Amino acid sequence: MAAVGVLGLICGVAVYIHRHANRHSRIWLAKGIDLGLLRQSFIRDDLDLSIAQQFDLDRLLDDTSRRWESLQKSLDGASRQERMDETEGFEKDAAAKIDALLDEKQRARFQQIRLQQRGAGALADPAIAAALKLDAEQMKKIADLKQARNKFVLEATQAAGGRVAEEFPKIAKADSLYSEQMLDVLTPEQKSAFEKLQGKKLDWPAIPGLPPAGR
Repeated sequence: MAAVGVLGLICGVAVYIHRHANRHSRIWLAKGIDLGLLRQSFIRDDLDLSIAQQFDLDRLLDDTSRRWESLQKSLDGASRQERMDETEGFEKDAAAKIDALLDEKQRARFQQIRLQQRGAGALADPAIAAALKLDAEQMKKIADLKQARNKFVLEATQAAGGRVAEEFPKIAKADSLYSEQMLDVLTPEQKSAFEKLQGKKLDWPAIPGLPPAGR
């Protein structure tokens, strides 16, 4: 499968997993670009966005989505490194524009919400690892688990073929188990610190037909 096809497949599965695993409606797009989160009314309510902010945010999100689609088309045939460089630049620009629309308190709260949305996978982020003071052995264990999870998701989705939608709950359950294993790498103190970094937990909308959180 072409690299872009694999990337699209992983992204598609990640969208489902982060929406449906455990009942948490976690909306995710490309790496780090949380457009889906900011389109959700319960997220906007939590951030206490003004009507003017919501109007400006809608325009920004629509424009960013159009530019993202245009960028993907322009990168057709580009090398992996070129794609990575262009995507990173796009993400930084989008993040800066979103931050500019929020005040200091809203930006801080949105970072907490993003961390909730990312879940245990965020432990592989160098900034989070540093904040929790993870040692080299812990970082390696988490990196290995995240790599194994990504490999499982890709292979399971490819094996499902045309039955991908049917296999999503099974994939989501496995993803949840990998997340639990990553959290088990932490000491009790680190787990507590990780929880504090996430701030007040959002009441993520329940997804009908799926098990409650913790199963």
